[in-house]
Amino acid sequence: MPALSLKITQNIIASLKIDLYVSKFNSTRYYIYKYFVGHSAWMVESLLENEKEPDVYELGVAEGIKEMLALRGFTKEKILNSTVNNLAETLQIDYYVALIIYNSAKKN
Repeated sequence: MPALSLKITQNIIASLKIDLYVSKFNSTRYYIYKYFVGHSAWMVESLLENEKEPDVYELGVAEGIKEMLALRGFTKEKILNSTVNNLAETLQIDYYVALIIYNSAKKN
């Protein structure tokens, strides 16, 4: 009987590992999809309305961070009017990355 119980437990653990892997995979696919849909919408809007480039592109941070800020509607003013903690929480990034963004906006 204990061998059967052990086998059932191992099958359950293996099933949970597979479920966890699939959920991580689906979550990653969702964020990739969300990024490209958002980026595409921003690009089309920018081309149609012939807008000038958002001022976050003047910040001294990585291009990916600039794009993330632009996609989420951030401007230098909005960055400076928020706290570093709030910026980190809103963008779902680490505190020190938010601090770099904030200090870069403060410099320019």
